[in-house]
Amino acid sequence: MAPNGQYVGGRNATLAPNGSYVGGSRAILAPNGSYVGSGNSNSNRTTICPDGSYVGGSSCQLQPDGSYTGK
Repeated sequence: MAPNGQYVGGRNATLAPNGSYVGGSRAILAPNGSYVGSGNSNSNRTTICPDGSYVGGSSCQLQPDGSYTGK
């Protein structure tokens, strides 16, 4: 969980250039212009989730608040 209470994938939260938090060690720009984290892996892969959002990593993981994080 990031300092602002947002769920993020990965072991740590990283502050993206737009002020949002992403999971993983770095922020990656997704095709829709949002920032996603590198997830639990340190790849540059992005995945589209069932709700249309992008996450960093190879799969989507549903969180208690209804958002998705990368795995």
